[in-house]
Amino acid sequence: MGDVRIDWQRIEKPDAQFDQALLRSLILRIAAKDKEALKTLYQRSGGKLLGITQLLIADRPAAENALVEIFVCIWNEAPRFEAAGVCPSQWLFLIVRAVAQSRAAPYPNSSSQPFIGPVEWAGILEPSIARSTT
Repeated sequence: MGDVRIDWQRIEKPDAQFDQALLRSLILRIAAKDKEALKTLYQRSGGKLLGITQLLIADRPAAENALVEIFVCIWNEAPRFEAAGVCPSQWLFLIVRAVAQSRAAPYPNSSSQPFIGPVEWAGILEPSIARSTT
């Protein structure tokens, strides 16, 4: 990921710019498959999440494509949000990081590497249940 240095401790702490109660409410509504909640989350947080994604994926078009995948993951993973036991902004950042890392190619021809979801990153699932990363 080049020479970009990210202070993950600073980023993963609840940010004053992110209204945690609102994020929690939106994520819980998304878990119930509320499309308007997903749209609202995108409108309120999409720019911030794109900025963070672009720090991890230096190419702007690739970061924009990753943002689409991030919101698909938010939609799919929202029912497991409460099990993660983290604040809403941390959960979103876990998804951003997981998507960015799944798109990074540490080895030649590794683009077929499977996606590792935020719950696996958070270590919530039992190893026997978590998807294999090999």
